[in-house]
Amino acid sequence: MQPLYQALRKQPILSAYGIFCFFDIGLFWLTVSAGQEVMTTYTFFAQFLAAPALTAVLSFLAGRKPGKAAQRWALVLLFGAGYSLLWFFTLNAANALLAGTFTPPLLQDFLFGAFVAALGLALGLMARSLKKTK
Repeated sequence: MQPLYQALRKQPILSAYGIFCFFDIGLFWLTVSAGQEVMTTYTFFAQFLAAPALTAVLSFLAGRKPGKAAQRWALVLLFGAGYSLLWFFTLNAANALLAGTFTPPLLQDFLFGAFVAALGLALGLMARSLKKTK
């Protein structure tokens, strides 16, 4: 079995997204005790701005990178699931702990993450094809 750092070096796009998700979830739970204003502000910036922007950029880079088309389009599903799980492990989990109501991951969160990833991937594929024609 190869060391973790070697496995992460082979998949830099997945590594970057995984590291972002890890820190996003961790920082969210640190802001919970700081009060609702801090938590709401953090959630807005991290999950409404940073997560979709990172998803679009990483998908764009995946589209420009040579490789199998099936692997690139599998990233759309992965990023959709990742975006949905970000909400599940942050706001949904906090709601379950505070209010006692459990909400499973929502399809709309998955679809939004997948849409942003598909858009970034399509732009990356177009940029790659334009680069080939020059």
